[in-house]
Amino acid sequence: MAPEIVKSGDAEHDLVSFSFLGVLTIELLTGASPFTVNVKNQPLIPNYISKIAKDFILKLLMNNLKCRLGSKGLEDVKHHPFFGSDIDLDTIARK
Repeated sequence: MAPEIVKSGDAEHDLVSFSFLGVLTIELLTGASPFTVNVKNQPLIPNYISKIAKDFILKLLMNNLKCRLGSKGLEDVKHHPFFGSDIDLDTIARK
């Protein structure tokens, strides 16, 4: 659950979706929740996850909303190197 929901109960904040995307990404890549083992409130991300994927996930899961990937809008998320230059998210969204 996104930290802002736990703290305030505000589930309607747009950045909650980006936090969920971070959790979903790590679960799809590893088959496990990133918070199964909690070390200093940091998600557990295995070493076999690429640096780019790890950066993407950690930025989506940042507790500070002003620093969270997506705080400047969806374009911020779409242009992260995790998606690479071969993926056209706008085309995917239209299908």
